[in-house]
Amino acid sequence: MEDHLFLESVDSIIGTDCRGKIRPSRLYQQLVEGGKRWGSHVIEYPITWAIQALYVVITVGWAIPFGHPIPPMQTLGNRLIEMFNLNTHSFMIQTLSVSLALADLGMYIFGPWIWSLGLRLAQGRQLFSRTGKRTLVIGETPWVHQILGNFVSKLFSLSYGVASVDVHGANPQDDLVHCYAHRIVRGSLLYLGIPDGRCSEMQNSQELSTIMAGRQSQGIQHLSTGPDILMVGSNPLIAAKGFGRAIVLPSPVHTVCEEFGAIIFENNALESLRESRFGSFLRLLSSYIFFWSMAKTVASLPLLKYEFWKSQSRTKVMTTAAPVSDAKLDRPKRLEVSELHLRVNANRDQS
Repeated sequence: MEDHLFLESVDSIIGTDCRGKIRPSRLYQQLVEGGKRWGSHVIEYPITWAIQALYVVITVGWAIPFGHPIPPMQTLGNRLIEMFNLNTHSFMIQTLSVSLALADLGMYIFGPWIWSLGLRLAQGRQLFSRTGKRTLVIGETPWVHQILGNFVSKLFSLSYGVASVDVHGANPQDDLVHCYAHRIVRGSLLYLGIPDGRCSEMQNSQELSTIMAGRQSQGIQHLSTGPDILMVGSNPLIAAKGFGRAIVLPSPVHTVCEEFGAIIFENNALESLRESRFGSFLRLLSSYIFFWSMAKTVASLPLLKYEFWKSQSRTKVMTTAAPVSDAKLDRPKRLEVSELHLRVNANRDQS
C-alpha cells in the first residue's frame, strides 16, 4: 500500500506520470507559483533599480537638449498654475512650489524604495521587508536541509550579486531557533519541512517542535513585519496555524489516524520508518520543484540571465562527498533486514 500511494504522491508533486506524460496537478502548480513568489523577492532590487534608472533618464537625460531638467512634480504644478492663471507670488502657490520641489527630490533620493513599496503592493508581498539581498533558511531534518542547501546554492552559483540569495540550513527540532531564529530580520525567507504527527506520539512531538520553531521565528518582528514563512508537510492542519503559508502534500496513509480521531501511540517505530524513508523524501522532492521554479524566475530576468541549471563546480569525475556521513549511509546487513529491527533502523537517515 505504501509503494502504491507513494508513487501516486510523486506523480502529483512533479506533475508528470510514470510514463513521462505531463499532468500538471494542483499541488505542482502551488509549488511552482510559490517558487515564483519567492523569486520575486530576489529580483525586486534589480527591477526597482531599473525603474529608477528609467525615471532619471526620462526626467533628466532627455531634458539636456532643452537646457534644463523636467522634474515631474514641479512641471505638473507649473502647468496647473498656467492653466488656471494663478498668482505665482501668493504665499499658497509658493508653499506649493516648495512642496513639489521637495517631492521631486524625494523621488530622486528614495525612488528605489518607493518603487519597491509599489511593486510589493501590486504583487501582494510583505510591504516593509528589508530591501536588498535576501537570506534563505531551510528548516528540515538534517539529511534534507543539507542536500537542499547544496542544491539551492548550486542553482544561484552563477547568478549576479544584485539577484542572489544567502542560503543556510538547520534542524527545526534542534538548532534552528538557537542558530537562526534570533537573527531573523524583516523579509527573511524561512522554509519549514514539517513531519506528519497524526499517527505517532513521537512524530507528533516532532511536528509540534517544528511548528513552535516557526512561531518563535514569526514572533521576531520590526515595523509589524517578520520573516516570510512557508510550511511544507502532509498534515492539512498546518494551513490553519495562523502564521506563514502552507503547501499540503498528499499522505493517504495518515488519514486513517484522522478517521479514528486519535493518535495511535504504539506506531512510533513504524511511523519513524515511514518518515525517514517516505515523508522526508516527498518533502525533498517538493522542495526541488519549488526552488527550481524560484531560480528559473530569477534567471529569466532580462540582462541578468544565466544558465541556472549549471554550476561553477562542474567536475569531470563525481568526487563530491554526500552530505550524510558514511556511517549513516551503511545499508542494514542481510540479517538485520530479515529480522526487521524497526527500532534500530527507523530513525536512520535515507540510504
